[in-house]
Amino acid sequence: MIFLNFNNTKDRWWCIASVTVIFIGFLTFFIRPLDALPWQWADDALYFNNAKAFLYHFGESQWLGPFDQITLSKAPFFPMFLGAIHTVSLPLRIAEFLLYLALPIIALRVVAPLRLAPGKVLFLASVFFLFIPVLNNELRLGRGVLFGFILILFLLSLFAIIVRGRNGTTTSVMCWSGLAGFAFGLASITREEASWLLLPAAVAFAGFFLADVSRRKVGQLILISMVAWLS
Repeated sequence: MIFLNFNNTKDRWWCIASVTVIFIGFLTFFIRPLDALPWQWADDALYFNNAKAFLYHFGESQWLGPFDQITLSKAPFFPMFLGAIHTVSLPLRIAEFLLYLALPIIALRVVAPLRLAPGKVLFLASVFFLFIPVLNNELRLGRGVLFGFILILFLLSLFAIIVRGRNGTTTSVMCWSGLAGFAFGLASITREEASWLLLPAAVAFAGFFLADVSRRKVGQLILISMVAWLS
């Protein structure tokens, strides 16, 4: 079962519990102060200035910021993200919440082949992904929350590949591998040390292969590797 059945009493109550957890998580952890420190030249100030460069100098030679050792010390995606949400007048905390709000729905799709109760999956995913006490420590203008979303998206995609190792179609596996590759690409341009994510990717591909060792699976493994890298 993939979707919630609101005619089912249990699913309905699990959904109410999930919405309650999401609402409490939103008020408790996602609506928190933003304490940007302009004197932090390698962090807050760098992200802010690079976001301005992205907004006002896009298409020019220095649209990612001044070409110096300070700008090049940090990956560029977070300032680009700040510029994008500013363009649509979306506050940073609300944008972070909307990203994490998508994770329980993605988790439902990830475990669909396992035939688990969708209401329970939605509730547990809401607790794990939206009720995050450590967010209260993220008060500055930092990329930690955004990178956390990308990391969870990457790991969910890898788990989806493993789950579909035995009976998954080639198309579905390639779609999830493409999403994993996309998330890995975002991680690489968000934090400089994202190369460690290659290790869980290798484990996921090995798990997919070992789930059903056959000539077809070898071909699929080659395809998903190509799609992941191309993404």
